[in-house]
Amino acid sequence: DHRHYFDSPEHWANVQQIVKKVLGPHVAQSEPEALRSPLEKLCSLQRRAVIMLDIPKRFEVTVGVRKSDNNLKKSWKDSTRSVESMVDVLKEWRSNGSMLPERGCLKFLEIALPGLPRWHATAGNAAFRSWLGGDTLSIGVMLDFPDEETIRAIVARNWPPETPIAVLGKPFSLEANLSTAATAATTTAATTTTAAQRSEVPSGNVPHNEDGQALYIQT
Repeated sequence: DHRHYFDSPEHWANVQQIVKKVLGPHVAQSEPEALRSPLEKLCSLQRRAVIMLDIPKRFEVTVGVRKSDNNLKKSWKDSTRSVESMVDVLKEWRSNGSMLPERGCLKFLEIALPGLPRWHATAGNAAFRSWLGGDTLSIGVMLDFPDEETIRAIVARNWPPETPIAVLGKPFSLEANLSTAATAATTTAATTTTAAQRSEVPSGNVPHNEDGQALYIQT
């Protein structure tokens, strides 16, 4: 079991030291405040990176945020064995309110199946796009095998074309950024995660629409 091998004080101390060395003061601290703060506030403090550590409770967290069932929620179910059953889970999230953003919590729809995700990737991505339709997307999406069409669908539902957008006081081109996001996502490794996480309504310095939606592409 790789977790048994990795879960030692030395390994987790090294991981956190690397995070401190690479990202330093840009790492948002103090959960749950780090996840509850508006994007504008985090950017003004230069705390622009949120690092979540899936670290055992017996080890101390000295940088970033400890992952928990309260601050990270995903639609993933180990029992999901077909594209149809994955869509059923998505429908369940939509009907029970799980699609709504929640302050202090990162929420993701996971478009992947256990076992051999590559086999189901094309059909799974297509089924997700069909299910999404024209609804506004206010939480994140995790893709094992991102493709351009799916990335475009995700970005478009975070920033609907009819919504005026500005970045740093300048007009924001939806089409240009769709192309940039799609190119970046399709050229990264298969484990690329694309997430569109909604935060408290920011103003001015963060790409957003009037509902306070923002996009992150994490690799």
